[in-house]
Amino acid sequence: MRYYDTAIKNEIHEQDPEKVPSTAIPMTDPRVKDFFKELPPNHQLTFDSDNLPIISEIPPLTTEEIAARDAEEILNNRRMAYPPMGDQLDDLYKAGAFSSDMTAKIKAVKDKYPKE
Repeated sequence: MRYYDTAIKNEIHEQDPEKVPSTAIPMTDPRVKDFFKELPPNHQLTFDSDNLPIISEIPPLTTEEIAARDAEEILNNRRMAYPPMGDQLDDLYKAGAFSSDMTAKIKAVKDKYPKE
């Protein structure tokens, strides 16, 4: 027979009723019978305080949450597409875009640790 064991949050199979853990519930129990089916779209699986599965609908995102998600996606895409920060700074240094003080500091590091 199939059981849902609340201690390990998983399905178990046991033919001998004497060997079934006290934490197990028959899979025919209405509290767990839908547990191992594929979740419907926009639903999530969580567990209650007794480790019983709860399938609940995920509420739709608000307009603000959608805007925040989209903004974060744009930022992440940009982060991945930009050249590494060191390359950007080296290009600015070579183009003479830094102040004379910063240029002197960068040149001192480059002179101390030259590329071979």
